[in-house]
Amino acid sequence: MRLLVHLLMLLAICITVIATGCDGSTQAKKTEPPLRKEAPAFLKAFSDFEFVGSGPVNDDVEVPLHDLSSKVFPSQLEANLQYIFHHRRLNDDDEKLFEVLQNRLKTNGVTILEAKVGPYTFIGGAEFLISFMEGDIKGTISTSLDRQIINTPALYEQWDSGDYVVILKTVGESKAQ
Repeated sequence: MRLLVHLLMLLAICITVIATGCDGSTQAKKTEPPLRKEAPAFLKAFSDFEFVGSGPVNDDVEVPLHDLSSKVFPSQLEANLQYIFHHRRLNDDDEKLFEVLQNRLKTNGVTILEAKVGPYTFIGGAEFLISFMEGDIKGTISTSLDRQIINTPALYEQWDSGDYVVILKTVGESKAQ
């Protein structure tokens, strides 16, 4: 009889340990958004651009410091982050990139919400803004002069004078503040 009581107590302890271990640990872990199986379609518009860095969106409307070396694009997208691209110079016809990007976005099934050409700069032509949506992703593509490129003749001959900046407003359930 004592053996039966001990076996039942041991069984109760085992069930309690198993039940507690499975239930408590899943809620304590930090949940990361799932990685996308393939790159979002909007990135295909940047197929011949170089990704050169990223940084937080700030109130100064300044592009974060970055160098000119190509980097691997992050596998996980984040809202409220600036993704910076450069493009090789196109025989003094850089303004066509505004149309090129729009056409590529449309071709890849990305909805363009707004596309406008902004002020013309003394160097580098017109700045522009393209707002887009792709599924659960909303963002903008804009241009800004890259001072390192425009102040270095050898770089200016090789690279377009602008930073092409993608800012994601929403990614899945994550929204920019």
